[in-house]
Amino acid sequence: MRTVMRNAVGSWLDARPSARVACLAGRNALRRWPLVGLVALCVLAALATLGRVRAVARAIAAAAHEPWPVLTIATVIVAILVVRRRRRLAREAHRDWLGALPSDVSPMVRAASGTLGLGLVGALWLALASVLARLPAWMPVRLIVVCVAGAVIGVTLAAAVAAVLERRARRGRTDPRVRRRSRYSLGERPRPGWSTQAAVSSLGGWPLAEARFADRPNIRARSLWLLLLAVPMNEPVGRILAAVFVWLLMLHLLNLLRAMVRTACPASWWLAPTGLRPVRFAAALCWRALAATAAACIVLIALTYAVGGPAPARTAVLAGALWLAVAGGVSMAVSALALRSGSKAERALFRWRG
Repeated sequence: MRTVMRNAVGSWLDARPSARVACLAGRNALRRWPLVGLVALCVLAALATLGRVRAVARAIAAAAHEPWPVLTIATVIVAILVVRRRRRLAREAHRDWLGALPSDVSPMVRAASGTLGLGLVGALWLALASVLARLPAWMPVRLIVVCVAGAVIGVTLAAAVAAVLERRARRGRTDPRVRRRSRYSLGERPRPGWSTQAAVSSLGGWPLAEARFADRPNIRARSLWLLLLAVPMNEPVGRILAAVFVWLLMLHLLNLLRAMVRTACPASWWLAPTGLRPVRFAAALCWRALAATAAACIVLIALTYAVGGPAPARTAVLAGALWLAVAGGVSMAVSALALRSGSKAERALFRWRG
């Protein structure tokens, strides 16, 4: 009888590779960490003792009497978790060693199964905490039912969002009229006669895209910590905001100059067979970046005048004019050096990544 049951279970797992992989992963985890189950139960029991805290007991009772906020929160959390897990599974699908096998579980089911364990742990904690808090039995049951309903609604919303995104992606792959734009490069309409009349005016978007990539918010947020820590506590809010804007504008100016230097050599390699002159090459590559530099300098001067008055504004005008002249001279010099094939500056400038 035991052999028959073992064969039945084995054949069932053979027909479902995902279930077999889950079983193997669970057995491997138990072999590597044999005490993980005991430790998890101890942690869950320790957390369940929070039910004796009056604030926690009152929160559970209030949530049981007003379940609509709980339903909304559960729906939003489950929808976000399922959507993020589905994206991660799609992003890592090419590295899955079971990718060549026929899929026995849909991607949405795989994404939704990740929240099942969290839901079971949360339901068990709620039941234990309610018992220790001596609450009526209908309260945890009602909350668990509401959370299950919110999870179902959240999975449904995630499936709808995934279907819409897949339809858009499929349309973008099949419809030639849909242009996939980059987050950093400037989206432009096709120039009339682009297939028969070549032009280098589009090179101007290259340094701007490079500067925009360097000005990502997650990168700029790190530098703002130092600035905010250096500001005194009794400083007015307006001056703090002005200092933040000035700091971001100065970093943007530095990134624009760095982008013109970094993109000169790759652009010259790409246009090497055309025989462009340095002046035309520099004008085509850097005119947009120089225009953005001038606009940033104007904003910086206006901000300095609004905060400090006429005297600091005059200094800012001189500094902006000097910076614009330096940026123009550096861009012209770098463009001339980049067009010299085989020069040492060509390789040195390309290695400069800051």
